[in-house]
Amino acid sequence: MPTDYYLGLDIGGTNIKAVAIDGDGAVLATYDVPTRDDAAASWKLDAKSLIAQIERQQGRAAAGIGIRGPGIASGD
Repeated sequence: MPTDYYLGLDIGGTNIKAVAIDGDGAVLATYDVPTRDDAAASWKLDAKSLIAQIERQQGRAAAGIGIRGPGIASGD
């Protein structure tokens, strides 16, 4: 029986990077897909599609997902 796995996503301005890890922190797979620039909110669709792709490849849903997005520029 497969063990649980977890996803980490880093949503950036030019790409979305993701990692699937097992419960011990071992990397199962990494992903890197470009974000589309056709709409300001397209990263949401890109992230959703990437999560669905990973879950299909792993054959099951992730036990948990952590998402990191860009911060607000401080202007310094």
